[in-house]
Amino acid sequence: MLMHTDNHLPFKEDKSGNTERAFPLTDYVIPPSNALRETRSNTITFRDDNGRLIEWKQSVRDIVFGMPDDERMGFDSLQAIHPEDRDVVREKFLNILNLGSEESVEARFIPDGGSCFEWHMLHGRRIMIDGNPCVFAIGIDITERKQLEIEKEKLKESRAGLNAALDIRQIGFWELDLRSNKVHRTLTHDRIFGYKTLQPHWTYENFLDHIIPEERVMVDNLFCEAVTNLADWNIECRIRRHDGEVRWIWAVGGYQFDKEGRAHHMSGILQDITRRKLAEEERENLQIQLQHSQKMQLIGQLA
Repeated sequence: MLMHTDNHLPFKEDKSGNTERAFPLTDYVIPPSNALRETRSNTITFRDDNGRLIEWKQSVRDIVFGMPDDERMGFDSLQAIHPEDRDVVREKFLNILNLGSEESVEARFIPDGGSCFEWHMLHGRRIMIDGNPCVFAIGIDITERKQLEIEKEKLKESRAGLNAALDIRQIGFWELDLRSNKVHRTLTHDRIFGYKTLQPHWTYENFLDHIIPEERVMVDNLFCEAVTNLADWNIECRIRRHDGEVRWIWAVGGYQFDKEGRAHHMSGILQDITRRKLAEEERENLQIQLQHSQKMQLIGQLA
């Protein structure tokens, strides 16, 4: 472990631009700064031109590699990198040594030789130790961020698959920000309202403007009541499309909550149900006609 309490790294740049150790390396420890303090999140290593460890921070020994110092000395550090990431890490390492460039890379570590891995952001630069080129590298644990990125990507793919399935059934998806009234939605949603392309802006007020005047107040009241009581919204109403045609729609939505339990988004689906409503009206008319016919037939029998 590096053994010193100075606030600067134990290196100085020579006239050629290389960094050379100013004092014996064993006299130095990690500087007591916030960026390099002794935590699991940060690792510091020194590697020779073959990638073998020659000095390291205590967390590297105890946590990342899990070996005592005498076993760690000369260890090929690439063995601790996930097999799928070794080539890119090796490439960055050679660029540092041969070109003198500073390089950064995100890679997976396998702590203690186990089966699980952690993501680290590695940043390295070339230094000179006793006249020999070496690589000084700092690693920051970014596992939590990478996991969030992976989950977001999975959610994105899942939503894309859902949207594709909804599009096949001509169902639009919408998501309303309850704080700004802005709505994220799919192209099918806007097509239901008579638009050929996704409109650049859409709010709850745009939705209300498409509701036919005689049903607009009723729809707005039911929506406000649902939001106030955090109840699911489920409504059938008529709209006037962008092209002037009147159609029936069905809209349903639920809520997304923050950690404090406050609703911040409402999302749901929208479908044109005009064909079903017309079929229902036709059945009702036929039922009325049938009842009228039966009534007239009964009157004729009584006459």
